[in-house]
Amino acid sequence: MSTPALIAHHIPGRARLLVPGKRGDVQYFARLSAAFSQAGNVKCVKSNPETGSLTVEFRDDLGAIMRRAQAQDLFTLDQSPTVSLKLIQLVSGRKIDAMFMLGSVMGAAGMVQLMRGRVLVPAISFFWYAMQAFRRSGS
Repeated sequence: MSTPALIAHHIPGRARLLVPGKRGDVQYFARLSAAFSQAGNVKCVKSNPETGSLTVEFRDDLGAIMRRAQAQDLFTLDQSPTVSLKLIQLVSGRKIDAMFMLGSVMGAAGMVQLMRGRVLVPAISFFWYAMQAFRRSGS
């Protein structure tokens, strides 16, 4: 049975894989690095056995690299669904961005200060910062 791997991050030309089941296995990550380095469209491979991650820089298609790795029984790509910001966006109907997240945190901090009875300065300040972040959100 092959080891499950996750694509932690992917942008055109670069991907970071996580293989949590092999974390700390230096020999496995050396073998993984060597196998990826032999692929024709791979420019650079960096592995970190301590974190269980592999970063691959490539020229063309990540899919071809993943299929080759699976064919060599290096790992199987785990495509189980995970909670993401897209799911939150679908539920809320609003675009989730950094300012929205900041506004949410500031609003929550304002509520905490309000519940503690610190209404005048801390709570109002947090609510003001939250309002400003929400106004800038999505622009």
